[in-house]
Amino acid sequence: PTGEITANIIYDTDKLYIGLGATEFTAVFTQDGQTVDIEPEWTINCDFADKLQVDKINNTICISVDNYDLLNKSFELFLQGYEDTKVKVTIIGLV
Repeated sequence: PTGEITANIIYDTDKLYIGLGATEFTAVFTQDGQTVDIEPEWTINCDFADKLQVDKINNTICISVDNYDLLNKSFELFLQGYEDTKVKVTIIGLV
């Protein structure tokens, strides 16, 4: 393998619903068109990260929230070392 390693974050939605199940984000690293096995180092960039419930399973991070004080707030989720690979996640209510 000689090419640069690239990172992508795969997800179904960039919304986090208060009180609903976790939203999943999965890191996929590729080199020369092949998937490579790298353990991701996730960073949540905001001043309320301690109010989010976070589980990390293999290459996936699952984030949920139960706090209505965070309604309409957003945060950036990115991979350490691949700061250009990021997702802006918005916290919304069900109504």
